[in-house]
Amino acid sequence: MSEHQEYRLRIDAFRPETLPMARLAEYMAELARLLGEQDKVHFEKVEPGSAVLVTVVEASAAPKVDLRVRQVREGRGPVEALKAFRGLDDLLAKDNAIGTLTSADGATTASTISATRLRSPRGRRNELAWLGD
Repeated sequence: MSEHQEYRLRIDAFRPETLPMARLAEYMAELARLLGEQDKVHFEKVEPGSAVLVTVVEASAAPKVDLRVRQVREGRGPVEALKAFRGLDDLLAKDNAIGTLTSADGATTASTISATRLRSPRGRRNELAWLGD
């Protein structure tokens, strides 16, 4: 197993230079709640292009975080993680953004979840959009 596991939250509506610091903090707080294991999950950087928040999970916590993310992706898991996912979805909706959370070990994508609120032509909100591998 590698030293750590990376998770990337891509927010399509922003670039690093256009993402307000206060909004970045809100996204980071919800992402930390979603991933859990907060003492072992660390912010690494914001990558250029669309804003991509890169977090690193220590190896000892990686299996727990991976399980938690998979459970959220399936619509189950700890209540706090599900609330954090909805919190991320709310932020994305306010920003008219699409966000994609991916975990990768090297070049292999382990799981992907995407949160966005879509409006139907009648103005009704659709369910969360989940993207699989």
